[in-house]
Amino acid sequence: MKNNVPNLDIEKGIIHKDLLKCIEEYGKNLCYLKSRWNDEKEYEDFNEYIKQLKAIFKKFNFKVEHCHKNFHIVLIHKIGYWCTDIKINVSGVSYGFSKLVKLN
Repeated sequence: MKNNVPNLDIEKGIIHKDLLKCIEEYGKNLCYLKSRWNDEKEYEDFNEYIKQLKAIFKKFNFKVEHCHKNFHIVLIHKIGYWCTDIKINVSGVSYGFSKLVKLN
């Protein structure tokens, strides 16, 4: 392996570990936010939810790249070679990883 080429398997493992820590610590809170949004979306500002989500994910080295009102969230980890898609519903979380490809 060349010195400047990242080991993507190792990086994906780091990202996965950080995501699992986040879900373990904040999973119920994330599901609660989704449930609350479902109940209060006519009255509350979604940007307030985004602030809370950003604060949670930042603790685990993620930046919220995009957040849909259906709680489909796109995360970028600080190591930056993987995109993490997370979907939060009222009873659980699903997620997947995609390799980022930079275009010149």
